[in-house]
Amino acid sequence: MYKNTKLLVFGDSHCAIWEGNLHHRIKKSRFEGVEAVHLGPALAYNLLNTSGDELGKWGLQITEYLNQFLIDPCNLYVMLSFGEIDIRTQVIQRAIQDDISIEESVEKIVQRLIKFSEILYDKFYIPVLIWEPVPSAINEFDPTNPDFPEVGSLLERCYATQCFSEISRQKSIEMQGLGKNIYSFGINEKLVNLFETKQEYYKDGCHLNLKGLELAISSLKNLCVSSGLEVHKLFNPYALVSSKNKLVDISSKIRVSLSSRHNDESAQLTRLTNRGYCFHTNKDLEPYALLDIGYSSKIKKIVVFNRFDCEFERAKSLSIMIGNDINKLETIHSVNGVWGSQGDSITIQFENSFHSFRYIAFKLHEQEFLHLGEIQIYELSFCN
Repeated sequence: MYKNTKLLVFGDSHCAIWEGNLHHRIKKSRFEGVEAVHLGPALAYNLLNTSGDELGKWGLQITEYLNQFLIDPCNLYVMLSFGEIDIRTQVIQRAIQDDISIEESVEKIVQRLIKFSEILYDKFYIPVLIWEPVPSAINEFDPTNPDFPEVGSLLERCYATQCFSEISRQKSIEMQGLGKNIYSFGINEKLVNLFETKQEYYKDGCHLNLKGLELAISSLKNLCVSSGLEVHKLFNPYALVSSKNKLVDISSKIRVSLSSRHNDESAQLTRLTNRGYCFHTNKDLEPYALLDIGYSSKIKKIVVFNRFDCEFERAKSLSIMIGNDINKLETIHSVNGVWGSQGDSITIQFENSFHSFRYIAFKLHEQEFLHLGEIQIYELSFCN
């Protein structure tokens, strides 16, 4: 059933960890079917408008995204990752301004998050998971980190995080009593000892590391087992390993280094639509492109296309080399003349599937520009 299951994680920067990523830049998820939609420094409070009766900025973005995503049918779950920024910057300040307790200040935020979850469920009839915020791990005796502004002491903020989890879980249970699949879960109790956070689960003073993610996945699994859900199966780290090897194009994940970069252009192995080449050096003496697979790979086939639009003669002295030691690469193919002007390619087949190597180099033996149209690398792999 879970093969067609999708999980969309909406929220602030804390949603990125659910893809198994420690950075917030665009990067492929480690888990098939899991996609983090980072909205920015989003507050749970602003999922609804000021009066709380209509969708706010972030709520509108989420519903618009879901309207487009659900064009293709799938077994979809939504996870909401909000609240850490509210607690770190808003809760204590509003509690003081309104002369209310921390619990009351937190409850106002949770109520809006729960109401938004109810709106999502009523509109799309999909399970909504609330990922409770993690407590800030910045030590109160360290200098303030400008990237993570805060209001209130570490003790106050840790207490606010605990209140958030308790209130959110209680209100989600109330929603379930109304027949609405809204669930709240978290690991706050595993990250704190006497209101001091455990630094070993954080990559910085704010976000979880992969060790912290393991705790999060374990908490999600417990929720799924008790609630009859199956979304936790998406986080099996070996789900992409098949029982039989097959030919896989790995071109997109290979790192490319050049002797120089013409006009500071990006280097990749797939041609972009607005140019006839995938990479381009300056006019160097014996220019090169070094491809790093990242591990010693069981390569089966290499296909090389010359530039697609012009200047085919520049690649007339091309050599292709392979190996596991950059300083001891073996030449496996050399050309001596113009090639590829008719769209024909250089194709190198490795009959011995046990011949493995990490590096592939392309080099010209003269002073010239090195640019190729496209390079395809195929390996025998057990990974999908």
